[in-house]
Amino acid sequence: MSRNIKRWVDTTIHLSSYELAEVFWEMDAEEQAGFFHRLSEVSEGRLAMQLQNITESEHTTTQGRAVMASIGAYSDAMLLEREK
Repeated sequence: MSRNIKRWVDTTIHLSSYELAEVFWEMDAEEQAGFFHRLSEVSEGRLAMQLQNITESEHTTTQGRAVMASIGAYSDAMLLEREK
């Protein structure tokens, strides 16, 4: 006769940028908002510098730049709308 036992395994998984993008896309709006809030916390005021690094990176594609611009433009438009 065999028996089942429970074991807790501690592991570290490094998500690639591709995997992180897929996980982000599967989040609902509340989770995505939480993601951006947490990003503001962990960036410790250095987000502008990181965005500059991304902008200047040879790895940033036209599509990636378009996504960044779209997020910024939509965020700005919503801020203006809320201020009315």
